[in-house]
Order: sequence, then structure tokens, then C-alpha cells
Amino acid sequence: MKALVTDTEVLAAERAMSFAIGEALEQKVTEWVLKNREVKHGDAFSIGFLSMSKTENGQGTSVLMRINQNSNPTEVLLLVFPEDNSEKARVMYITKDWITKTMNVLIEVASEGSNYNGPSEKGFNLHFTKNVSYRESDGTYSRRNVETDADISLAALRKWTGTKLIFDSDILGEAKIELNSGGSDSHIFGYHPDGKFVIDYTEETVRLWDIENEMYFTLPLSDIILILFQD
Repeated sequence: MKALVTDTEVLAAERAMSFAIGEALEQKVTEWVLKNREVKHGDAFSIGFLSMSKTENGQGTSVLMRINQNSNPTEVLLLVFPEDNSEKARVMYITKDWITKTMNVLIEVASEGSNYNGPSEKGFNLHFTKNVSYRESDGTYSRRNVETDADISLAALRKWTGTKLIFDSDILGEAKIELNSGGSDSHIFGYHPDGKFVIDYTEETVRLWDIENEMYFTLPLSDIILILFQD
């Protein structure tokens, strides 16, 4: 019975701590909204938790939060803080353009194969292959691969496994990009065009080194892409 009571007390304490952390994060996001958005009389904001990623060895923890203002598209904020200290959280506003540039750097430094042709106005120029059915002169049907280079955005990303990106289009077909992490002890680095971050790809995970604030944390790429491009 004593053990049962102890377990119940521990569970209650954990729930209370989680609630307190959640309230602190929501307050941080609310403060950001009031400082960075034009809030009109009667505006309604919805703030929600999306995911949390903790870097090993007690370094930066990143928490992804969503914001909905009235009926506007969903926006995302990434709160990064060391040693679970919400008072020191660094709030990052993530845009489509910033995450697209991040992906371009990642593909540039870590991709294998030739399906990636480089960045484009939409986001990426990729080599697509589509298997198409043709009717021959004798009335029979055969299938051929039709290959096309095209500009697409991250909205066409259908699968992200950590080592493989699969872009898919009903018109263009499919473009696969293999990423090579180099093994568990390898780090592949790339510099973000904004000059503020170093991208670190290792063990199928993408992390960022915040140069100015000297913080190292996981970037939840798939969660961000899902919200900004496919929500």
C-alpha cells in the first residue's frame, strides 16, 4: 500500500510539473504574440503544443508550439532553452522560407545521387520519374519512364525517414533523395544562409548550433514541414 501511495504521489507531482511547464510555455508564446502581432479588439488566438525534442547531455531542449489567429493559417514558434529552464527560453519564429533554405542546405551537404538539381524560386529543382502506360501500334500496352526536371516546394514532400526524402506529384511522378549521415559518429555540417546557425546532420537527426547564443538543439523538421506546408 505504501508503494502504491508513493507511486500515486510521484505521478501527481509529475502531472503538476508538466502542467506548470505547459503554463510557462503558453505564457511565453502569449507574450511573443502581444509583442510581435497586431492584436485587435475581439481577436481570438489559439496556442497549442506540437512536439518536444531534447538534445543529449543536458543541452538545449526545443519545444514546438502552434499559433492560430482567428482564421489565419497556422504559424509555428520554436522555444529553445537550456536545462529545461523556461525563463531562459529563446523564441524562434519559423517561416516557410527559412525552413526551405534549411532543407536546401541539408540536401546540398548530405545528399547522394543526382535527383537534386539545386534551389529554385519555389524551393527545389528536382529530377522526377514517372512510369507511364503507352498503347503500341499493335494495340498492346507497355510502360515507360518519363523523366522531368521541375521546381517544387516542400508541399510535395510525401515522406521523410531521416535518411530519405520522397517528393511526389500526380503530374511529375516521384523524386527520391537519399541522405548519408556517415554513421553514428559522423557529423555533416552546413551553414545556414542567414548566418545565424550551423546545421548539423547526424544519425538521421538534424540539429542546429545557434552561433550567437551558443545553444545546440534538435530541429523538428518533419513536424514543422507538416504544419507549414501540409496542414
